[in-house]
Amino acid sequence: MKFIYCLLSSLCPYISFAQEPNSTPIARINATAPDMLFSQVLNHPANTARLYDFKSRLLIVDFWAGYCGGCLHKFPLLDSLQQQHPQDLKVLLISSSAKDKLVNTKALFKRIKAQHPTFKGLPVVLGDTLANQYFEHQSIPHYVWLDQDFKIIAITGTDDITAEKISAYLGGAPLQFGQKDQMDNFDLEKPLFIKDNGGDGQEIISRSTLTGFIPALASRSYISVDKNRMVTKMVFTNQPVVRLLMTAYTFYERPERLRYQPRDTGLQILNRSDEWLTANSYSYELITPPLSQADALTAMQQDLRRLLQVYATVDTVMSSCYILTRTAGKPGTFNASAGNGESSIQMDEKGLWHFKNVSIEQIAEFLDNKLDLHVLAEVSKDYRFDIDLSDERNGEKINNLLLRYGFELRPARRPLPVFSIHKLQN
Repeated sequence: MKFIYCLLSSLCPYISFAQEPNSTPIARINATAPDMLFSQVLNHPANTARLYDFKSRLLIVDFWAGYCGGCLHKFPLLDSLQQQHPQDLKVLLISSSAKDKLVNTKALFKRIKAQHPTFKGLPVVLGDTLANQYFEHQSIPHYVWLDQDFKIIAITGTDDITAEKISAYLGGAPLQFGQKDQMDNFDLEKPLFIKDNGGDGQEIISRSTLTGFIPALASRSYISVDKNRMVTKMVFTNQPVVRLLMTAYTFYERPERLRYQPRDTGLQILNRSDEWLTANSYSYELITPPLSQADALTAMQQDLRRLLQVYATVDTVMSSCYILTRTAGKPGTFNASAGNGESSIQMDEKGLWHFKNVSIEQIAEFLDNKLDLHVLAEVSKDYRFDIDLSDERNGEKINNLLLRYGFELRPARRPLPVFSIHKLQN
């Protein structure tokens, strides 16, 4: 079975990224933002728009990216507040990532709408460069607050994006905004906390270095190797215990499939708030003479066991799953391929996935990513075929689609690798 790498970005309040130097004037508090033309705008009456089209008593410009869970977490709140204050508040989402394309952004908002039925959608700018340069930022989410004259009144992080603070501002209350901190000078090539690199080190627990959450520092991972591919340094910043364990034991799975022994909800990362992640995330650094990757990860395992009193095991356990198989007596209809040529998997603007010349293992892997249980292929592997599937996460609905092609998902139990997380007993 092919394990899926979990995105660390879905778990952290801030994601940082490299930015090229530029000569464009940089936004400052009390400066008036210039008008800007946006050529690709979603959820807006026209495909193009200008910044000044969004004039309001308060305009919040939200810089985000589709891979940033902390960014997406605030979208429903901002949408509901805009609905509550239609005359006084507007929100404009501007993507900071070139990877945010039209099709995947539409699919993203479709998923948000499914989870939040009252979500109407916010105007979204894709493919922008000018606003990203003028409102320079090294981490996301990044919020710029503009008054009705487009004067910049605040530049904040996620902590100031609350219903109370926005409603109070619109009500005329004087507010103190927290200026967004950005560690623009953090250098992954230098030791953490040496010469203030990443902070002054007051939160250090031990050496190997383990600290609590470091404000304004992005969640990142970095491994340095020498010319012989031996590990000399590992850095992991602002990550929950579970993520550190999964890295240390080289096991990558969806969080909902993990087991906790004993059942300790304090370790579980599903549906956690930004505040919980801040309180339960750590930064870890190991600097070492050259080690093999296996030995370096063993050292990390030992540190987590010693300092955080946790460890993990990978066990083979009879587990519930789905098997993807042919439907007995119902051959179904599908376009069999000769097996020559390249495979392709594409999603159209309606959220329909088109598989061309794919193997049964590719279909099983796709479904494995959608469903709560593992999906295993137990079908003859001698042919390839074409099939269309909707972007659906309900097993029964997926099964109804598969039946048209003579396939089905059957509940079963099979021996599967299971990542069990343990706490040492005091």
